[in-house]
Amino acid sequence: MADHITEPGITQHPHCRRVRILDGDTLIADSCNAIELRECGYSPRQFVASASASVDMSQSFG
Repeated sequence: MADHITEPGITQHPHCRRVRILDGDTLIADSCNAIELRECGYSPRQFVASASASVDMSQSFG
């Protein structure tokens, strides 16, 4: 019988520091309201809402 997992695979936590996303010298996003995502076996990641984006996110980068 498979074990039942009661906790979600990814948990959300407030991130109290400013998060800035840059592509070279171009500011992509700047937020003081990021959310830290945690998943067992992976490093924490920050989620920044698209409302914090400084550019049209439909653009292609690279």
